[in-house]
This record gives sequence, C-alpha cells and structure tokens, in this order.
Amino acid sequence: MKDIVKLGGLLMLISAVAATALAGVFLVTKPKIEFQKQLILTESLTTVLPGAPADAIFPVK
Repeated sequence: MKDIVKLGGLLMLISAVAATALAGVFLVTKPKIEFQKQLILTESLTTVLPGAPADAIFPVK
C-alpha cells in the first residue's frame, strides 16, 4: 500500500512539473503566435483585395 501511495505522489509531482513547464511555454509563445495569425490574415486579405487601402481591410468577427 505504501508503494502505491509513494508512486502516486511521484506521478503527481512529475505531472505538476510538466504542467507548469507547459504553461510557461504557452505564456511565452502566445503573443508571437497571435502576431503571426494577424500577419497571415492581413496578408491574405491584401491578396484577395489588392486595390483596397490598408486601413479599409479588417476582419469581421
């Protein structure tokens, strides 16, 4: 019984460390990912509407 509790605690500790690392990576990369998404969207809209002025192109949500 002690072994099961010990292994369960170890698994919980490893999972907590992995979840913390994943959350940290997410927080660091989220702004970069959002910027790239916006850049791709703007480029796509500019390709579809080549003659439109830049301030007239915006996504509709």
